[in-house]
Amino acid sequence: MRLLQEIEFTSEKATLTSLHAIGPDYIYACAISGSDTLVFKINSEDLSDYDYQKITGIYPNQIAYYSGPDGYDIRVIGSEKTFGYATLINLSEKDLSDYETVGFARKGGWSILAPSGGVFNKCLVCGCDDSYLITYDTQSQSVVSEVQYGGGGGWIQFLTETKDWLILGAPAVTATEGRIYVVHKQDPGTYYTYTSTLFYSLGFFACSEENLESAYFATDTYPAYIWRVYNDAPENPSYIPLPTTGYGFENRATGVFLDYYQNTPWCVCIGGYPNYGDCFWTWDSDWSGGSITVYLWALPKDYKNIIGCGFSPHNFDISSTYSLRWFAHSVYKNYGGITMWENPLSVLSTDGVEVCAEYDASTSFDLVAALGYYDPTNEVFTVQEFEYMMASPGQSVVECQTVSLSDNGWRDVGVFAVKDFDPLNFTYSELYSAIISSNLIVARKS
Repeated sequence: MRLLQEIEFTSEKATLTSLHAIGPDYIYACAISGSDTLVFKINSEDLSDYDYQKITGIYPNQIAYYSGPDGYDIRVIGSEKTFGYATLINLSEKDLSDYETVGFARKGGWSILAPSGGVFNKCLVCGCDDSYLITYDTQSQSVVSEVQYGGGGGWIQFLTETKDWLILGAPAVTATEGRIYVVHKQDPGTYYTYTSTLFYSLGFFACSEENLESAYFATDTYPAYIWRVYNDAPENPSYIPLPTTGYGFENRATGVFLDYYQNTPWCVCIGGYPNYGDCFWTWDSDWSGGSITVYLWALPKDYKNIIGCGFSPHNFDISSTYSLRWFAHSVYKNYGGITMWENPLSVLSTDGVEVCAEYDASTSFDLVAALGYYDPTNEVFTVQEFEYMMASPGQSVVECQTVSLSDNGWRDVGVFAVKDFDPLNFTYSELYSAIISSNLIVARKS
């Protein structure tokens, strides 16, 4: 992964609270500045090219994208400042100044989702205080239902879905426990309830697989637990604790998001100490066996406070791999910011890590993928084993190299594009950082 762009919203004095970044043209974010909401529309190719709309007196919590029959596209759920009543902000993506606010009778607007199918067609569902789920019909432009789950308590912090079910996360329902509600889309009065002390503190965002067969959420615990809800067996969810690393990578998940380009979920955890930023976990898709392989990728230490993630394929010069990630940092340096990263890694598997580089026809280099151990303090990579290949001049192509995970346990994977590689001494005359970067990937078979 390579940092391509970064922006901090200093002049706006903004603290980011949520990000929507899937499409190839624009990404959207919401922020708080003083007592006002700021809604940003940002050029996905140039983070410095953005517009924003200020809405006074509302604290924003989560942003979503849904083009409804009401003519609006961008949706932000939050709470009005005076009394805390949940408030929905609807904006037109063509003109952010074209917006409306809709006040609800319940307090604490925390989460928002535009579900597919069931009785929620053309609707938005919003999670509020006291475990209320409010359904807003974008066609009639009115609230059509408000349902309280589990007798109340807590608040609905995240919403996600499978094909037939909504998943609602309600932390701190009691003094020691939280709950997960799995609600049938055809009959919202039919639902399963999971109660656990692990759910007392939950991540802020959750996701589903692209085919809606499974959904994932995470706990804000030590260590974090990843939960998987199956569409065909909602009464029997699976879970795994993140394995101990010694660096704190496994602690306190802030949420799970989907890599839409590869249909791969990633769990975000707060930064490891002392020399790492926030980190990301993913895992193999088969949870039926006794062993699950998990993978970890850690950001450098200056990149923390991630509250939203996005991923989509792109086709422009800034990325050599045609795929990008965006991370929204609630506070980047002094204010909220967004960073854009190139992703050279393809889908991870239990057998190996595949790395790819797309390069110019006039360039010749050695593509090296190495397994070993990385010392972040001294920035030294100790190589245990490696594989390499020559990328010769010719037509612009993509070169890929697979490194097998021959040794169980934590292993750092360094990816290098170099000139004059010496495989006997693992030396080179020049590092082509513009072609592909090296970054920390750690893999472990559980």
